[in-house]
Amino acid sequence: MTKGRFNSSYVAGSTIQDKAGNIWFGTEAGDPSKRESKGGVWRYDGKTFVNF
Repeated sequence: MTKGRFNSSYVAGSTIQDKAGNIWFGTEAGDPSKRESKGGVWRYDGKTFVNF
């Protein structure tokens, strides 16, 4: 995964891999001053992260 995309401002709660090989995980925001989003559900396809 991309180094630095997720740091101490996110906490991963759940992780699952689907049949297509995508990795899905839920996050909650930690330190509000360092986060890019409020957390939520993310998909990683081996190249990019998408926040839903």
